[in-house]
Amino acid sequence: MRKIITSVLRELKEYLLRHFDAEKKASQEECLFDISIPQDFYAEAFLIERLLDHFLPNEYKYIAEGLHKIRSDTKNGINILKPLEKDFPRYVELANTKSHHKKIVAVDGIDGTLNYYHHLNEWGPAIGVLVNNEVVASGFYAIKLGEMFSSEKGEGAFLNEKPINASNRKYLNEALVVLPYYFSEDSKDFRSELLSEIASSTRGIRTYCVSNYELAYVAKGSFDACIMPFGKGSKWWDFVMILAIQEAGGKVTDLHGERWSMKSEQIIATNKHLHNPFIEIVRPIWKKYFE
Repeated sequence: MRKIITSVLRELKEYLLRHFDAEKKASQEECLFDISIPQDFYAEAFLIERLLDHFLPNEYKYIAEGLHKIRSDTKNGINILKPLEKDFPRYVELANTKSHHKKIVAVDGIDGTLNYYHHLNEWGPAIGVLVNNEVVASGFYAIKLGEMFSSEKGEGAFLNEKPINASNRKYLNEALVVLPYYFSEDSKDFRSELLSEIASSTRGIRTYCVSNYELAYVAKGSFDACIMPFGKGSKWWDFVMILAIQEAGGKVTDLHGERWSMKSEQIIATNKHLHNPFIEIVRPIWKKYFE
């Protein structure tokens, strides 16, 4: 499965690079940091159209941002589908079909749409295959950086086909942490205290707002932890690289140390050695504001 995923992701490279420097029409979503662009929907349809050759719709349910919008909003769904009908007929048919299969293919045409729109380099398409709500194969392609991350359950995690491992750092004052900047209006005090505590305890904080990129860099060993306090309600396509961390020897749980699932409210992803120390930092702050 991993080889299929990386092959399909590579096919999208030429299209996304061709449109990278061009002016793009953006539609504002509910949050200021969330936008939609036509290239995102095209990329999603492109990937799914090719994945259908390998993961048949009578066996797999497909989930993706565009498909979700199409199925939940008929008016906007028609606007999304119309430009795609000619090039991606199977995608259009899939968008109008309900599926209840337990095996899932999750797709993100561009993870990091805002970065892509602003001509930054940290973005890329992502694909994950799930069985019984567990990621069993995944890939993320940071195209501008030339980095293809992939993983398959029981086979390891890879960067450009070379095995990668989570870091071995064991002390908080040596750790580099990645955190999201997007927090809800009612969580500003929590955000301020969390940032202050982590900044004073570690070597530093980075943020890219590209979930799969950030998770892949924990698997690679560049970051020692990725803390996402508000994972509940997010979609599988945002977090398919969780598998890469697990396969690279890292650990992913919720705030209580329970194995992470789509029902989890938080994501604590680390190199394993620093997992409990980070939970001990985040948990009391979370409890102070939300319990």
